[in-house]
Amino acid sequence: MTSLSRALLAGLAMAVLFLAEAGVGSDSLLLNSEFKETESGGLSGGAVEQIPRDWRRAYFSANRRSEAEADFRVRKVQRQSFLEVEKTVGEFVLSAAPVVPGSTSSPLVAEAILTDMTGPSPTILLQQLGRTGLLKEERFDQVVMEGRERKITSPPIPLDPNAKQARLFLSFPSEAGIYRVRSVGLLSLRPPRHDLRILVDQGGYNASGPLRFLVRSSLLPVEGQARFEVSDAGGLRYRGDLVPLGKTLGQHETDWGGYFFEGLVPDPGPGTYHLAAFIDNASTERGGIRVGPSQRLRTTGELAYRFYSVQRCGCAVEGWHEACHVDDGALPDGTHVDVSGGFHSAGDSHKHMGDNAPISVYGMVSAHERAPGFFDTLDRDGNGRADLLDEAAWGADWFLKMVDPQSGHLWANVTNDIEYYGLPEQETDGIPGTADDRVIGVGDPADLGAWVIASWAALARQHPESSYLTSAESLWRVYRERMLEGRDPRSLFAALELYRTTRREEFAAAADILAPRVLELQHKEGWFARTPGAGPEFKLVDEGVTPAALAFVLLHHPESIHRDRIRSALRLYFEWSLRMADNPFGLIRHLAGGEPQFFPSRASWFGGANSAYLSTAWAAYLSARTFEDEPAFAGLLREHAASQVHWVLGLNPLDLCMLEGVGSSARIHYHHLLAESPDHPRGAVPGAIPNGIAREPGNSDRPWFDFRDKIGSLPGAETCEPWLPHNAFFLLMLSAEL
Repeated sequence: MTSLSRALLAGLAMAVLFLAEAGVGSDSLLLNSEFKETESGGLSGGAVEQIPRDWRRAYFSANRRSEAEADFRVRKVQRQSFLEVEKTVGEFVLSAAPVVPGSTSSPLVAEAILTDMTGPSPTILLQQLGRTGLLKEERFDQVVMEGRERKITSPPIPLDPNAKQARLFLSFPSEAGIYRVRSVGLLSLRPPRHDLRILVDQGGYNASGPLRFLVRSSLLPVEGQARFEVSDAGGLRYRGDLVPLGKTLGQHETDWGGYFFEGLVPDPGPGTYHLAAFIDNASTERGGIRVGPSQRLRTTGELAYRFYSVQRCGCAVEGWHEACHVDDGALPDGTHVDVSGGFHSAGDSHKHMGDNAPISVYGMVSAHERAPGFFDTLDRDGNGRADLLDEAAWGADWFLKMVDPQSGHLWANVTNDIEYYGLPEQETDGIPGTADDRVIGVGDPADLGAWVIASWAALARQHPESSYLTSAESLWRVYRERMLEGRDPRSLFAALELYRTTRREEFAAAADILAPRVLELQHKEGWFARTPGAGPEFKLVDEGVTPAALAFVLLHHPESIHRDRIRSALRLYFEWSLRMADNPFGLIRHLAGGEPQFFPSRASWFGGANSAYLSTAWAAYLSARTFEDEPAFAGLLREHAASQVHWVLGLNPLDLCMLEGVGSSARIHYHHLLAESPDHPRGAVPGAIPNGIAREPGNSDRPWFDFRDKIGSLPGAETCEPWLPHNAFFLLMLSAEL
């Protein structure tokens, strides 16, 4: 983040400081207080208009005939939204979504701001409800003029200690009229005190980079005092100022709450550190911050691939499940073919090609190739080969079974009942040729086998005596024409890994054919579409694959005739990506729907985007190596990559590490079939990376994670389900940062 951006954010934050000093919380307790979130709704005339999300009509009269005919809709002028109410004679009341006051005993203040109206002022009705029903009901109609706007406000409202819920209503007078409401709020009159929390990467920090952390505060410092100290067992090592970054705003300027400050230790050196943050007269501490050479690899590397050992299919995994799906599978005509083996794709037991098992094998091989000294020491079965390569071979051997012997094409998947949720060994009877054999999807995988070719070609460098290379070349011949006519960036990895292994010019030439076709996917703003001229989309899985593929060309085919074009394209992409990450966390946003947003809308499937973050980190680390002649830009790319990884490993507003076995990951109950085992009630496979933080239930662009346990209600797949691509991109990220 630039110093100018920081100054602007700090200025915006200072503009609301008076609310903190006055003791009024700047955030309304109500959802959608400013009517920025909308949904479709039918009006009395049969038309469909955009109505405010989380607001509904409420009926109070005993006789419905006394109720007015009324329409309410959201109108937007430039960036301003307001609620327009048009009503006839009669009663009309709007209800906000109920709120839970929480444990605070602070009084509440209710207010509504109107920009225009043609009738008498509405009133505010506030109900406090307990376990047995209504405790208190109060009406407020005090009006204060603020310029041309009219504010209806309440005095401080004491909160009943037995209140479990508060409901606010906006009640319009019985006369006919048209009203324009800018906002309705319910604010807590809490005393101005700092609530501080230090947020860190819980996997530790590499000694080759800075130690960056954030401090979240409920308030800004009154006198501008914000500082931190770093100490270790030997005492104080560093002092610095906390830099105010302001607030984080999601889509429609949705406020994440709190103010964020950056702490930065430029060169901490190896050690275990203790952080202390001070804002005004408040302070907080956090210990156990590890810094060392390749610290992230040492903390997470083994866990990241151990996940695959538990996800193995077709065998027993000691302590986790019995032999399962040894009867896989059956072709659509019922013919049995042995496709046992491979990896369960996610929290379910299906097996998929493309961006699932094949890229996982490719990630494992790539990680070993960059850090053999680390992974070769991990050999639990004592077979003289790194366990990481054992897992890679398990997957690579399954791919051999997934080749159609008639056409030479790959089959796409092995699946059965998507609704099955139980231990994997209980899904089928284990007897080949019976009715419950899982079905083989015979369509080609979406990537046309690119990741399979790349993983076989790379693994052949470790096992030159195997059939992996000949299999990769054979599969290349099957798909070559279709790959070279397409624009899939994955095909670049297939061509270049074959080139790296064989050094045959035909594969370098194929990369030179593909590269300009992939470059045609780039929009003038920098982002990459799926097809030329298409719009931006929320690439939940593979945001970083296209820039990673282009960087891979520069690294492994540096004599490419397209070198200058690729370099310019990477610069343009990351300039855009850095703009999308101009927030305190440095986290990328997306442009689907036209306005930058962090998390997909709940209007469709809205899962967390950990693969998008990790694949972007992979691409940024690879690209940084191609810009070593521009140290400043290469440094920005490494910071950009690190920010995405920091988010996954705990430097996020929820203080949640999303790699099982590290930091606060024990808070997660996973959406995983192995949770059916009494020995693993959390379904917590070591090294599992779940889908990740998603949009909150109110559909505002704020961070949320489903922390339910499985008792009575399974946690949702949208945030809590682990998935092979997350670990694949994590391993690829490790391979690129080393």
